[in-house]
Amino acid sequence: MPVQSVDALAEAMLKFIEDPTLAPRMGRRSRQIAEDKYNVHKVNVVMLREMGITTAAGPISE
Repeated sequence: MPVQSVDALAEAMLKFIEDPTLAPRMGRRSRQIAEDKYNVHKVNVVMLREMGITTAAGPISE
């Protein structure tokens, strides 16, 4: 959607009126994306790797 376009915004809003199932579907999909992207296990793997605390096999044990 173009930024600051009233026409594009109105068109997008009409889609929600024309298809009442659109908002719940978009909401569910958005949650799936957020849960996947911010999954604590995935985030931890990236953080530990960036800090040099892991190897390809997993965390370095002492």
